[in-house]
Amino acid sequence: MAFRQSIPAIVCAAVLTLGISGHGAAATGSGRASGGEAAALEYTELVEETSTEGSAPAVEAEEQEAYVESAADTDEELSGEHSRTVLRPAYYTASDEDLLSAEAQYSALEAELQFKADNYELLNPGYDEYVYELDDVEHDPYELLSLLSAYLNGYWTLSSAQDAIEDIFESQYTLTETVTEETRYETMTETRTETDAETGKTVIYVERVEAEYTVSVCTVTLEARDMKCLPAEMLTRSQLAEYASYMSILGGAEELFPDSEYQKYVTDTYADYDYDVPEEYLEDESFAAVLAEAERYLGYPYVWGGSYPDTSFDCSGFVWNAFTAAGYEFERTDAQGLYSLCEEVSEDELRPGDLVFFTGTYETDSTVTHVGIYVGDNMMLHAGDPIQYTSLDTEYWQNHLYAFGRLVQD
Repeated sequence: MAFRQSIPAIVCAAVLTLGISGHGAAATGSGRASGGEAAALEYTELVEETSTEGSAPAVEAEEQEAYVESAADTDEELSGEHSRTVLRPAYYTASDEDLLSAEAQYSALEAELQFKADNYELLNPGYDEYVYELDDVEHDPYELLSLLSAYLNGYWTLSSAQDAIEDIFESQYTLTETVTEETRYETMTETRTETDAETGKTVIYVERVEAEYTVSVCTVTLEARDMKCLPAEMLTRSQLAEYASYMSILGGAEELFPDSEYQKYVTDTYADYDYDVPEEYLEDESFAAVLAEAERYLGYPYVWGGSYPDTSFDCSGFVWNAFTAAGYEFERTDAQGLYSLCEEVSEDELRPGDLVFFTGTYETDSTVTHVGIYVGDNMMLHAGDPIQYTSLDTEYWQNHLYAFGRLVQD
């Protein structure tokens, strides 16, 4: 199984005071939590606690039913336009054995799919030609397990998760064949001879003719979607908040998959997490209000489709939340939509509070694919993975830079 490289990250560890959501009996063994009350811990303490070996306790069926009902109620509570509920880190409640087994089962499904794609001609003979359009088959284990846990409302075992694993797999991958008949032409040389009856002389004639023939072409397409996209489609609002909660601390199981790119959430500290915007830039009250809201979410995980503090954010949701919380008025839209709301400015005109737009950061039909908030001195604050300060001087961002813009308010 391959691990995908996500948007370059700079940050996450330091001290964050956040509530820890609990879904069952008090944590034992692995420290993957659960108590019936939320407990406030500093992020460094939380990371230290999750390093203990062991498994989360089993959960009774009636507790699971009560939790599902609670999640449904939460959907109604979160329906307001600007929920101020913060993201609450949450632990996986499944045992280490079930977590590892679910990951292994999903990887086995991927291996089987890859084999079918790579050997399609052998497994499906009978066509003249085969054309392959194959995406990479890959996922990150923490994205899978966080999605699985949220989809099943927290409590699951490997046996109870079988249908959900299939649902996720079928949402991520589609293998199809398209058969077409093509008429083609080939220039052929025909030779004929004629012999003169009187002289006995033989004349050879060479002619070129166009020969028509038909071939069957089988186009094999393997579409593999980024698993980051699935939670926004498969989960309810409250479940998306749970997904973000799991991803914020890798469900307290960061020791299980050391090769994951998401290790940066809980094991690395980067200096730019403590970046200080110069005081003179904060004299602009509008920018200061936007920055104050945006900085609340430093270190939060990137969540595709996320728009609120409790669900965390994608890049455009992060910008929308920061600006509308600061008093701006515009509808939630994507990075391309934000670009259309802006007046383009030159680099010389750029000032803190403007937006920075990028192109080609992932495969899509849209020209603009990513957006960040410019904070001065060639730095931006954006929903990378995780939310972080980033220098625009890096090769990656310079290669993808598209434009600068200033939001226009009526």
